[in-house]
Amino acid sequence: MRAGTPLDPGTSERDLTGQIPASPLGNPLVDTPAPLRNFGDVLDPPLAKYRAGQRVLVRFSGTHPNSDLRRGDTYLAVERNDGGRWVRVHDDGDWSTMIVFEGLLTVTNAVITWDIPPGTPAGEYRIVYTASGRGIDGRLFPVRGESQAFDVR
Repeated sequence: MRAGTPLDPGTSERDLTGQIPASPLGNPLVDTPAPLRNFGDVLDPPLAKYRAGQRVLVRFSGTHPNSDLRRGDTYLAVERNDGGRWVRVHDDGDWSTMIVFEGLLTVTNAVITWDIPPGTPAGEYRIVYTASGRGIDGRLFPVRGESQAFDVR
């Protein structure tokens, strides 16, 4: 790189589409929300205020991740209020975020955490969960949940 001489990139990886085995758990037959809740409802809300270095945790009434792997999309987003419109600043491709699925039979909760990085601008933020659920007829339906807004100072 220093000399500016191009390097041989080597051989390309072969396309494994269709050869990756399915999850051992398979696709769920049906998704059901947490008892007395709707899909996307916030079960454990965030605190009202945080500082950089702290962890935000929000639990949503979710769906089984095998219902839709969301290739090319995201399960979670951290959004910042920018003059009245919400702008995505992090998603499940960032090291500072994590999603864990808790399941019991046909009920799945999605636990989303965000470790607020140093240097995060002060402002109003929220956590957004998006997924697809599987109905009794086998068809997929969209799910979206938004946490209450919280301040980062």
